[in-house]
Amino acid sequence: MVMKMRNIFTERPNTAFKLSAVGVSIQILATPIIIALLQWGLRQWELYGMMTYKDSWWAPYIGLVAAIWIVLAAASIGLGIWGLLLMNTSKVDKVRKGSILVLIAALSAFPTGWGFMIGSILMLIGGIQGLRWRPGGVEKN
Repeated sequence: MVMKMRNIFTERPNTAFKLSAVGVSIQILATPIIIALLQWGLRQWELYGMMTYKDSWWAPYIGLVAAIWIVLAAASIGLGIWGLLLMNTSKVDKVRKGSILVLIAALSAFPTGWGFMIGSILMLIGGIQGLRWRPGGVEKN
């Protein structure tokens, strides 16, 4: 009786996955830093007497803008992680879906600071590479 050994080294889009994972990680790290910088900027604006943001016309909307920003940041990070999970397989259709999700996450991160820009750029490159990936290294022109 001959037992077949299952190939545990399946082909996956490793470069696309790793680039996208680094991009999502940078976005996750950038989010609290951007929040802190925005809070510091509002305090500095008030400190130097330019105008207290509490007295400005946009003061009632600060909470709304913050809520929208947090929802967009959470959505882009969530889409990026979901796309990463789909990209880490050897099935071409799942890799494509994951790559599209990573691309959407990179573009939806624009209003939230783009993960210091480099996060979204890495996600864009990883998503494009994931879309072009084929098992066996054969690329379609």
